[in-house]
Amino acid sequence: MENSKTVLEQYLSNTYKEMDIAKDAESLKMIRDMALGALLFCFRAEIITDQDRNLLVDKINLEYGIKWRDLLKEKALDSRR
Repeated sequence: MENSKTVLEQYLSNTYKEMDIAKDAESLKMIRDMALGALLFCFRAEIITDQDRNLLVDKINLEYGIKWRDLLKEKALDSRR
């Protein structure tokens, strides 16, 4: 069980790195959706608890929101040039 949690933590770490390099909103959303799907799988397989899942969903959505805002800022700056 602990091994599975370690794999999930590594996957989520890689997900945040992928969010950092996403260049458009569609890619960013796809990355987030895959991470949420992985969490759902882990929850249904009883690898994580409901409380863990909720915390991780909140963290993923927070990261997604930050990256989304950054993409919008970049797009606004590019359109001004």
